[in-house]
Amino acid sequence: MHYKELSIGKHNYSFCIDKRFFEKNEYPEVKSGKVKVDLELEKKEKLLFLRFLISGKVTVMCDRCLDYYDQPVEGEEALTLKIGNASVEESYNVSTISEAQNEIDISDYIYEYICLLIPLKRVHPEDKNGKSLCNKEMINKINELSVNDSIDSRWEILKKISFNN
Repeated sequence: MHYKELSIGKHNYSFCIDKRFFEKNEYPEVKSGKVKVDLELEKKEKLLFLRFLISGKVTVMCDRCLDYYDQPVEGEEALTLKIGNASVEESYNVSTISEAQNEIDISDYIYEYICLLIPLKRVHPEDKNGKSLCNKEMINKINELSVNDSIDSRWEILKKISFNN
């Protein structure tokens, strides 16, 4: 995005993010998706204020059954870019970009913001009857191979040992 050519004031942009965008990442947290990003950029003399409005769906792996599913994402993020001598990330939402830069690449910010909207625990949603939409075959296999929580009787004798002298 060429920011130097912009006049002082607010500018609006809209981006449609799809599978090609997510495939470019080296460590894809997101398999694919269809996300709309509305960007409001406010340019001041030595500052750029960016407000990202994000909504759509991304394809992620279910933590429970390992199948992919569509996870809705929706949220808002803000970023302040200071124009200075060198490029430095100061905090989560404040960075300094070099005055020598003619343009800024916001794709990494968009990817990061989308990933932050994904819940930490990623599991298939439930259907209208409250049943999980996870892969039933995989869930059955997990249940079949799960370790029984009952205590092995050979270890019961150790509970009787006292270390009080």
